[in-house]
Amino acid sequence: MSFLKKIAPPALRGVRNMSTANPERKVTIVGAAGGIGQSLSMLMKMSPNVSRLALYDVMGTPGVAADCSHMNTRATVT
Repeated sequence: MSFLKKIAPPALRGVRNMSTANPERKVTIVGAAGGIGQSLSMLMKMSPNVSRLALYDVMGTPGVAADCSHMNTRATVT
């Protein structure tokens, strides 16, 4: 076994952990009450890769958060 194989981390040696489970991913959208932010919020809510969705805006986001919370997906909205 070469010296590099003994000391190199597994990622450098090409060893990867493959998992079928979706990892927890939190997405934050700043400016969620704007025109682009509303559409982006709904798009991210529909993504199966997102587990938590945080919406922020200087004007507040109660309408956008309410719209997104009615979508039946695994992501939770805060």
